[in-house]
Amino acid sequence: MKCFSDQKGFTYILALSVVMIMGIMLGMVGQSWKIIKKREMEKELIYRGSQIKEAIEKWYAPKPGQHVATPLNDLKFLVDDPRQQRRVHWLRRLYEDPMTGKADWRIIKDPNKGITGVASTSEEAPLKMDFSDIPSLVTLTGKKKYSEWEFVYDPKNDNSKSYNLYHERW
Repeated sequence: MKCFSDQKGFTYILALSVVMIMGIMLGMVGQSWKIIKKREMEKELIYRGSQIKEAIEKWYAPKPGQHVATPLNDLKFLVDDPRQQRRVHWLRRLYEDPMTGKADWRIIKDPNKGITGVASTSEEAPLKMDFSDIPSLVTLTGKKKYSEWEFVYDPKNDNSKSYNLYHERW
């Protein structure tokens, strides 16, 4: 009769190998999910930044009987415009920065007009760096951090309408 006392550790080593292989595979899947999540957050940053930019554009659009545009001093006025007799909402709500999870946008001001745009406060490096094929986002090309992605309303160079087309293609 043969003694199996020499082979007691075989099952243990096999189980450890299986656990190790599963750990490596789960780690690879986790990295894929991390990249997918970051890509979705980038899309959301572009969407929210573009929405705020369009709301600022609507704020500064000339109204009947208005000769000089009122400066925008706070983003909350885009949600409920105090200049109007009836309630006007240029934005449904104040969006959070998807990269930080807080409503801590970096405010971009023009000394004469007030707020003209926003940017993320995140110092992370973006996945997408080339926006040369999308006119409304061409200013984001080559930026090394999300904090450099500025969504600014410029009445001389307004291409904001083409974002929705891009959003469908990305």
